[in-house]
Amino acid sequence: MIQSAYGHRLVQLYNERHGARYDARGFFDEVFFPVVYDDRKPLQNIGNSPFFVLFEKSEWKKNPPPQKRREALAQLHHKADTEPPDGSFLVGFPAAGAQAVTSGQVSNIAIPGSRDDVFASWIGAALALTVGGGFSLLIEDDEVLWTTFEGWPLYRRFVNHPPVSNLKGRQINTWNTWWLAHRLSDDYLPGTLPDY
Repeated sequence: MIQSAYGHRLVQLYNERHGARYDARGFFDEVFFPVVYDDRKPLQNIGNSPFFVLFEKSEWKKNPPPQKRREALAQLHHKADTEPPDGSFLVGFPAAGAQAVTSGQVSNIAIPGSRDDVFASWIGAALALTVGGGFSLLIEDDEVLWTTFEGWPLYRRFVNHPPVSNLKGRQINTWNTWWLAHRLSDDYLPGTLPDY
């Protein structure tokens, strides 16, 4: 559930810096979804979610049309509005039950989660930095969070028009680490791009 706290903080920073009034759900729909999911290749991979099913298991997985991407978004909204929280739509939560695919993560602890926490958890999960061994870190620093967020549109651009052939989608957390290493280095010059 820690991802939700980071997601809420990014939304707050965005509102402060842009004079906006988003809650996490509005930010997800208007800012996050267009960059991260509303394209032929997603930038984030949340297992068992409506987007995972669309991009991994559907007949449209190689290039889902905009209508199908919007349907996946509507499914996420429907789950957030009508179902008890579980790991298929609230990042970091346990599975829905013992028969679920991720049944090893079942819990009988009732963890509260609001509708807005659902969307904040996705945003927060996208802020993590993947380091060696597949570990992901969340850093509680406003400038790190903001700078990470600023790299997402560049990642989208690179995934759509890769400077090299091996740049993949669905690896936003790995991208975040490389982006921050470049952006916060002494060699960074505004307007320059990392050499991948």
